[in-house]
Amino acid sequence: MPTAIIGILSLAVGAGSAILQKRQADKIEGAQREQSAIQTAGEENKNRIARRNQVKRARIARARIAAGADSSGVSGSSGEIGAQSALTSNFENSFAVQRQDKATSVGITGQQNRIASARSKSNSIQAWGNLFNQGLDFAEDEDLFK
Repeated sequence: MPTAIIGILSLAVGAGSAILQKRQADKIEGAQREQSAIQTAGEENKNRIARRNQVKRARIARARIAAGADSSGVSGSSGEIGAQSALTSNFENSFAVQRQDKATSVGITGQQNRIASARSKSNSIQAWGNLFNQGLDFAEDEDLFK
C-alpha cells in the first residue's frame, strides 16, 4: 500500500509539474511576442527617421540641380530633367528597399513567434506524455493490469 501512495503522489506531482510547465511556457511565449512587438516598433521608428532624412536629402539635391540649371541658363533642359528623373528613381528605389527590409523583418519576427508557440505546445505535450507514462509505470509496478 505505501507504494500506491507514493505512486499517487508521484502522479500528482507530475500533474502539478505539467501544469506549471505549461504556465511558464505561456509566459515565455507572451514575453517573446512582446519582445517582437518592441523590436518591430523600433525598426519602424528607424525607418521613419531614415525616410525623413532621405526626403530632406532629395529636396536639397533637387534644389541644387534647379539652382545649378538656373545659374548656368539651362533651366528646363534635358540635362536638368534627366538629373531630376535619376534623383527621383534613386529615391523611390531606396524606399522600395526599406519596405522590403521591413517586410522581411516582420516575416522573420512572425516566424519566431510561431516557433516559440510550437515549442511551448510541444513541451506541454511532452510533459503530459511523461505524466501518462509515469501512470502506466506505476500501474504496471502495482500489477494493476492483471
